[in-house]
Amino acid sequence: VAGFVFAIVSGTLADVFAVLGIIALMGVTPQQEPLPDALEPGEGQRVLVAFGDSYMSGEGADTYYEGTDVGGANQCRRAPTAWAVQAAQRYFDGLVFLACSGARTYNVRHDELGVAETPEPRRQDGESGTQLDQYDERESDDGFVPGLVVISIGGNDAGFSTIGKACAVPGSCDTDDMRRWFTEELPQVQRELQSTFVQVRESFPRAPVAVTAYPDPIYMAPGETQPCDDLALAGGDVRFIKDFLHRLNRAVHAAATATGLAFIAQTEQAMARAGVQLCDPTSGSRAGVNFVGLRSVSGLADQRFN
Repeated sequence: VAGFVFAIVSGTLADVFAVLGIIALMGVTPQQEPLPDALEPGEGQRVLVAFGDSYMSGEGADTYYEGTDVGGANQCRRAPTAWAVQAAQRYFDGLVFLACSGARTYNVRHDELGVAETPEPRRQDGESGTQLDQYDERESDDGFVPGLVVISIGGNDAGFSTIGKACAVPGSCDTDDMRRWFTEELPQVQRELQSTFVQVRESFPRAPVAVTAYPDPIYMAPGETQPCDDLALAGGDVRFIKDFLHRLNRAVHAAATATGLAFIAQTEQAMARAGVQLCDPTSGSRAGVNFVGLRSVSGLADQRFN
């Protein structure tokens, strides 16, 4: 804790990353477990299909499914606590869980030969193909029926994780340059989303497809100018994050509407309604997102302590 405090007050990125690197050496590798047999889709079963990024995969959990948290290889970090898993266990016969932490739109799209796209589709490390390509392989082998398709994507294309890092280091991210730098990219992000959603719609002509909004992770009461003391962000940082999140969700909404997919706008306030936002005085220790997660991954030593 003393080291982290020193890093925050030092005012230099080098000190912040050096201290965080040392602290990370004390991380604990999360447990891993196999996907339950009850969720393995079979012939004729009605399944939930989950595409997307870390919000869908369950990044930040205590436990991940085997083979999805390996340093230098697969780091999709698919978690038993991801909401898609919980929904599949309650309402469906099985789950096709393809969401992967860090995914961008080009990690979802089909890798079709002869189709020129920029950026061109690509699989993530440790995965056998893009998410749509993997689905096609599974569907032809197992013969299940998609009852519902859910997807969370676009945040990594928009650089949302970069915003989080930029706002966490000393200094304010609520500047004209920062706003211009990130918001100017949103029209391109919307185009990438539309291209991806067209392929998803074509892949599921008879199944409902729902695109989720990104949830607002930080509580700040109306009229307040600063978040709680536990959060290493200034009031301006939080306002910038909230504004950008809303703009990002508007771009996702527009792309979903343009391609005939349902958009679940209510998920933007899902953490607020559940009382699990960071700084929510009613959340206690139940925050639904980790502000700083000090955990290593499995793998070789130089990969574990990343």
